[in-house]
Amino acid sequence: PFFTNPNATKISSDASTHAEVLAHKFGINLTGVIDAQWAYETVEKRTMVKPVEILEWCGMAPMDYKNEAERLAGNPEIWGQRPLSQPVLSHATQGICLQHAAANVMWEHLGRAFGPTAFNKVIMNSQRRAEMAAAAGWACRNAGLYTAEQEMRWKW
Repeated sequence: PFFTNPNATKISSDASTHAEVLAHKFGINLTGVIDAQWAYETVEKRTMVKPVEILEWCGMAPMDYKNEAERLAGNPEIWGQRPLSQPVLSHATQGICLQHAAANVMWEHLGRAFGPTAFNKVIMNSQRRAEMAAAAGWACRNAGLYTAEQEMRWKW
């Protein structure tokens, strides 16, 4: 319910990927999302390469977090291992907390760039990106490509 509730605002460093995965793997649409990647790319006029760039943009990326992010980026398969190891889980949790703390600075950047219409502009464009990505996820799901339900059946 949290992911589909448009009144529960969620900040995502990559709403497109999250929306696609949620649609494809779990059959749900991500709503009420603020796409920090869209905000960064629109204001800075450059493509975001790593999620830690948003934290750097907002002055909220401690060196130990940046170093761990680099280490994990060099080992992307670690995110597919379940359950997540304690260090990986701690890093992910810290990232969410830092992103939440960076939100005020992000809104300052957006307010300077877009003025009083910033919130509506971000919500509209974030949701548009999420819907487009979800459409791709739904297409894969509807075509019968790998889904979470199939994984559960395979375990039996």
